Amino acid sequence: MQILFVGGVYFLSARLSMMLGLNVGNSYSLWLPIGFGVAAALVWGLPSAIGVFIGAFLFRFLDLSGSVAIPVSIAIGTVRSLEVFICAAVIRRITPAVLPRTSREILLVFLCIVLVAAFHSIVNIAIFCAGGFESWNSYGFLVLRKCLNDVSGIMLLTPILVILYKRITKQPYDGGFLWGLASFIIGSSVFLFFMFATLTQQRTEIGR
Repeated sequence: MQILFVGGVYFLSARLSMMLGLNVGNSYSLWLPIGFGVAAALVWGLPSAIGVFIGAFLFRFLDLSGSVAIPVSIAIGTVRSLEVFICAAVIRRITPAVLPRTSREILLVFLCIVLVAAFHSIVNIAIFCAGGFESWNSYGFLVLRKCLNDVSGIMLLTPILVILYKRITKQPYDGGFLWGLASFIIGSSVFLFFMFATLTQQRTEIGR
């Protein structure tokens, strides 16, 4: 049931991201589901990645069309679940307490998130391009945009959800405020940069 719950919340938060954010190709200005997915894997265990696969597959399957919609959706769901699994596993390795307690741990967690998001973005956009949903000519820009999109979603939402969960369940935690503050600052900065880059590109395209 927990896996199905994760999949359902992932799907609904993906739909919410569509309504709240600027639609820029096959990515959105703030991707809420990735932040929830990583938080779920941190507090409920790595099997939550299966729920992420279900939610990501359903979202993309209903969003895409054509003969390759099913294989592309399966590939996207697989890569997304791997991103969540790897990110949560490495964070647990860095800080067994889940919440980083020192500035060094916060830096390592941030670097982990950036690297994993970059890996996911490289593969994710390649899948979209191979399926004909994006242009290979814009591959580099799309990868950068997708990476920033994921980093902002994780940094802004994951620490808030983890801290909230631990407070509700009355679990002891240490360093949560420090991680939450650092994540909010970094995540907000990445998000604003992403929005600026997207709006700049849109103005350029309109100018043409």
